[in-house]
Amino acid sequence: MNGVFIGKISRAQAEPDPNNRTVGEITLKFIGNEDKIMTAKVLLIPEDFSKALEALDKGLNVRISGDLIKSGKTRTINNPVFELL
Repeated sequence: MNGVFIGKISRAQAEPDPNNRTVGEITLKFIGNEDKIMTAKVLLIPEDFSKALEALDKGLNVRISGDLIKSGKTRTINNPVFELL
């Protein structure tokens, strides 16, 4: 399902050495269907991952556009376009 998801980042992890980092993974919490809180994993390029860390530290909302894929109980947003709000 292609969509726009607005929420907060609850978790971030990546290669500790920024020079070796090719992607960073975040967990986004957002309001989904039936006003329920949903979570999804998102892989971000290093530039967007740095912005995501800022959002996590400051409690900022973010907007991610992309394809929400559900596999079992896991949700992933593929082809993300990341934006701080």
